[in-house]
Amino acid sequence: MEIKKILQLGIHKTGGIIVFRDFRLIRCRLLLQAGGGGLDFSHGRKKMIWGEEIKKFFYKMWCLYPREACWQCRRKNTCFYAAMFAPSAALGALPAEAAGMTPYPFVLEPPPSGYYRPREKTILTVYLLGRGMSYLPYFLEGIKDMGLEGVGRGRKTFTLQEAWLEHPLQKKIFPLARFIGAELAPGAVLHGWQVENWAAKAGNVKSIMLNFTSPAFIRYQNAFLVEPEFKAVLKELVGRLSSLYYYYHRGKEIKLSYQCFISGGEKIEIVKNNTRTVFLENKSAPSQGLRSVGFIGKVFYQGELTPYLPVLKMGEYLHLGEGSHLGQGALRLHFSGIYFEPRQ
Repeated sequence: MEIKKILQLGIHKTGGIIVFRDFRLIRCRLLLQAGGGGLDFSHGRKKMIWGEEIKKFFYKMWCLYPREACWQCRRKNTCFYAAMFAPSAALGALPAEAAGMTPYPFVLEPPPSGYYRPREKTILTVYLLGRGMSYLPYFLEGIKDMGLEGVGRGRKTFTLQEAWLEHPLQKKIFPLARFIGAELAPGAVLHGWQVENWAAKAGNVKSIMLNFTSPAFIRYQNAFLVEPEFKAVLKELVGRLSSLYYYYHRGKEIKLSYQCFISGGEKIEIVKNNTRTVFLENKSAPSQGLRSVGFIGKVFYQGELTPYLPVLKMGEYLHLGEGSHLGQGALRLHFSGIYFEPRQ
């Protein structure tokens, strides 16, 4: 059956299909080995630790004018740090215009926090999106130098042993023989049309399970979402996908009737909710008691889910909610009819 026909199953309920055929991303795996003193990431804000360490080191490594704010810097249009961690400034927006508007061109999936024994190995995953894929050589070189200087508690060192690209759907491996000037193999790039093809082959899906493997902090109707209502999760994913498509794919827009598509999510029901509430203290104002509220765990949905599969699948790579680029809001999509509790 044609892709369009498959995705139009339940079209009378959703009011539209989602099309992002030209979206592009790569997944890069980095094999890291702890030095003789091990690695200690047992402190701080769990999955955010790696992202915060990378941000600090990249600022030190790439910023030539540290006394200037990014939006005022004369190199903001050519600076790797600004492109990665201050994208609004890199695009020429003023602070008042840019607050929270421009998404980051990457997503990290950090290794588990904790203590790593000497010579123990772990994997850091990074997704680079759209034109952000051209930053791969800078990112690899930055991680390599970061390991030599040391990270985490006690500033322990690590080495970048190996790096490779992995196609997220086809699972094909493309080794990166060298870091500086690393070239992209055409087959390593995931295209939006491939995700749409994957959704078409899934057929008519009536039930799924979403496993939020890291806390999702989602603002919905001026408050943090505590229960993973499908419509709210869908709205967050569509908004994130649309924003990334526009900023990093030459102003492209998703062909979709947003209101009809998202309102159709109201018909999707939660069958079982195994998530729990989590809290994250605001690092910039801990004394004021400000904190984010989110959830983590598994939730089971049922309904006419076929039209939403491309968006949900992209959510595996893009994450959702606050701090998504640093590893928060990670999710995994599973097809599930009947759910059995695993044995303890």
